[in-house]
Amino acid sequence: MLYLVDANVIITAKDSYYAIDQVPEFWAWLVHQGAHGVIKMPRETFEEVSPGGDKDEAFYKWRKDKATAAALLLTEEPDPTKVAHVIEQGYAPDLTDAEILGIGADAFLVAYAIDQVDRTVVTTEASAPSK
Repeated sequence: MLYLVDANVIITAKDSYYAIDQVPEFWAWLVHQGAHGVIKMPRETFEEVSPGGDKDEAFYKWRKDKATAAALLLTEEPDPTKVAHVIEQGYAPDLTDAEILGIGADAFLVAYAIDQVDRTVVTTEASAPSK
């Protein structure tokens, strides 16, 4: 099983549960799991994780580390047909450019997992059918 991790998982972990300077083992575990092909992040979602800056120097170093990127990045290119399918079927067929920007990388994340029995999306997002 390959677990495709959404950016919000990393952001929530950093901000809420596993501050990198308090639980560095969690961040090392993520890199270890990525290096062993258990978890990956599509480039589109990895790029949504801001490395921060002066406020969180340890996280900045972790996020900008070439070993982190090498371990976590999924080395596939997105399938435009699958991304379009996710947007049309999962959101709406007539989204404006602004609405598509609002979706962010979520459609890409789902597209990497769609039609793949050995992939699971990991996210902290909740369903919002009224949106």
